[in-house]
Amino acid sequence: MSEVSRMVAQGDITGLISLLPEYASSESQDAAFALAELGLPAVSPLISSLTSADPGERMWAALALGEIGHPSAAVPLIRTLDDEDELVRLQAATALGKIGERGAVKRLTEALKDEEEIVRKAAAEALEALDRLR
Repeated sequence: MSEVSRMVAQGDITGLISLLPEYASSESQDAAFALAELGLPAVSPLISSLTSADPGERMWAALALGEIGHPSAAVPLIRTLDDEDELVRLQAATALGKIGERGAVKRLTEALKDEEEIVRKAAAEALEALDRLR
């Protein structure tokens, strides 16, 4: 049994979050998706992770919050669109599209002017997803 599987079986949200800080780690990715599977109990700790000093943790937390799709994550994710790291901004925009938060339209529209093309593309896709919800 992998460490991630063991943590999921134990409902160890703190342990899973401790695995998030690596951008390109398959273990971090597995932990993010495991947190998403745990759902609502993971939302608050993941929201806290959006302000971590580690950009990998912030990125994976945004991804997991988008997968969970709980509306309580919308405002913290909107704030995360201002993150210094483009991959964090990318995941925040993507998550907002998945959550379907209409209150994010203004900030996502502003993100269409982001300096990074991947963020602009994610913002456009999120806005398209929100438009389909009308």
